[in-house]
This record gives sequence, C-alpha cells and structure tokens, in this order.
Amino acid sequence: MSKIRSLVLAEFLKHFAKKKPDPYIWIFSSTDNRHYNYNSRYLFEYVKENLPEITPLFVINDPELRNSLSSKYEKQYFI
Repeated sequence: MSKIRSLVLAEFLKHFAKKKPDPYIWIFSSTDNRHYNYNSRYLFEYVKENLPEITPLFVINDPELRNSLSSKYEKQYFI
C-alpha cells in the first residue's frame, strides 16, 4: 500500500509543485537503501563514468558504508 501512496503523492507533486526536478540529477538506490549492489550499482557506475552531464547520486542509509564509498570515490556521490 505504501508504494501506491508514494505514486499518488509523486503524481500530485508533479502537477502542483512550483519547482520541477532537475533532469540532470539521477538518484539510485538498492535493497532497502542499505547495500551497494545489483543492477542499480552497475547502472550508477555506468552513468558516473560515461555521462558527464548527469550527476548520479546513490542513497545509502548505512553511515559506515556511505563513508567508505565516499572515500573510495573523489566526489560526493553517496547520500
């Protein structure tokens, strides 16, 4: 039920929000925002390496993993 609620909220905001999302910022996440794995990881890495006009951001809730990945990459890609 929460996915339906999120979709309805997203549609509502899309039509009534004054500020539109930036099409050059892409947000990625994985299972429960706790891992850096699966297809989202590889798509994130592809975008980061091959599409310089896009700013990819990867959502990770685990502070230790986020700090570890942030130190591995030069830029702040992990939020």
